[in-house]
Amino acid sequence: DLKRKYVRNANAPNNNIWQEMQPLQMELNTGFFGEDSIFVKTIKRTLNDDQAERYDGLMRRRGLERRRATVEWFVVHIDKALGLTEDERGRLVELLLSETPPPNRYGQGDFWYLMYQMSRLPEAKITSIVDEPQWRLLSRQFMQARGMEPWLRSNGIIAGDAKSTAGEVGQGAVQRRMRNFALPGAA
Repeated sequence: DLKRKYVRNANAPNNNIWQEMQPLQMELNTGFFGEDSIFVKTIKRTLNDDQAERYDGLMRRRGLERRRATVEWFVVHIDKALGLTEDERGRLVELLLSETPPPNRYGQGDFWYLMYQMSRLPEAKITSIVDEPQWRLLSRQFMQARGMEPWLRSNGIIAGDAKSTAGEVGQGAVQRRMRNFALPGAA
């Protein structure tokens, strides 16, 4: 429907397709494997206790691998601007993995989520890794990242309680991880 509407009225001045597509995009990002999806409901009713335990372990390992890969990607990305040494990159990866919580879901907001979480860390922990010029560049990015908090919350990347820690797993780990689940071969 959207495509036909905008192809017909391509030159209309108030034709803002992005405003109408954003709710659809958010539904696509969360709807297939969210807590209320038929997939999660089916998993809960289909697996026996042993299968559910193995599945939870698989999802936990998958989540940890995804988290490490995302943090490493982030550090490589900021390295382009900062010129980090191999040691600094490794220490930043370990700092982010140990001191920041994972996002509610992964996706297009990964960079800003990690930059926001990094901006919340004590300055001393970061400055023990980077030098003064690198810190100045990072601190400018931190100001912008803090401004992204409402967007991160509205897109469900940060939960209502931003005080959770990296080690928290708690009840319902399978359901939270389902949001990050993708079928093999699906793009």
